[in-house]
Amino acid sequence: MKIFMSHAAEDAPLATYLIEAVGGDLGLTFFVMPRDAPPGLPWIDQIKLGLEQCDVLWSLITQNSARRPWISAEWACFWYQSKRTVPLLAGVGFETLWEPMKAYQSVKLDDVSSVTGYFRSVADDTGVQPSAGVIPLARQVVREVPDIQRRQAVADLEKVFDRLARHIQSGSTNIRSEDVEALIRGNRLDEVMQVAMSEVAAPVKQRQVAQALLKCGRTGEAGALAEEIPNLAEARTLAVNIVQKIPRGAGLASEEWQVLERLYERLGPPQRRDVLSAMEKRGVAPLGHWAEL
Repeated sequence: MKIFMSHAAEDAPLATYLIEAVGGDLGLTFFVMPRDAPPGLPWIDQIKLGLEQCDVLWSLITQNSARRPWISAEWACFWYQSKRTVPLLAGVGFETLWEPMKAYQSVKLDDVSSVTGYFRSVADDTGVQPSAGVIPLARQVVREVPDIQRRQAVADLEKVFDRLARHIQSGSTNIRSEDVEALIRGNRLDEVMQVAMSEVAAPVKQRQVAQALLKCGRTGEAGALAEEIPNLAEARTLAVNIVQKIPRGAGLASEEWQVLERLYERLGPPQRRDVLSAMEKRGVAPLGHWAEL
């Protein structure tokens, strides 16, 4: 039996582990793009080649791959050809799947009984039984998959942080909001702030980081960064962004208004007028120092 292994590039270590751990024990061979496709072959032709060669599609569904369009495209190609498809859930729940994929039996790689049941069905199909037995193989997979994902997450975060540190400088690529979000999820907010407040940080990049912080609900940190931005135009832009975040009925004690109060002292008259204009457009009544203008 030949398996088409559909996965996101970030999940390559996990895909490689599954191929090496279960392939020989269950009598499986694999088609993996781009490894097994001729160089230079268009993407859709690579899928067609995999369709021709493979009996079953394994869709490795993780936080990395769940919303990647080519994962669903590869699945749809096999589904359209009425070939078997098996979603492998790694660190995500059944609700992550989309219709009509939800209608197909999935395998939870963190559940020994789920993995055991599927491996038994594969062994029955191929006629190849693991030398140590199906259950020990399933237990090994369930034990190793989260460890691989944790190690990969740490390595990925290092890449993300290195990219942020490079892009914070003038003349480089814009800051990715998803990078800031990933670092916050990885408990590296302090390092994000240190980089954003460093001497090499360009004002426009500081504002981009602050906007990403706002998007993640980190208004206080965004405000702290805005107070450090030497360019008043960039600080003004961020203050306007904060105005857009003020909850209806919020008082002066709210985090948004506290930040705006501090920024009032930081901004000049032209920038203050712009912020007041944003309040008027949004229907927000000025409070504190802003009400005195």
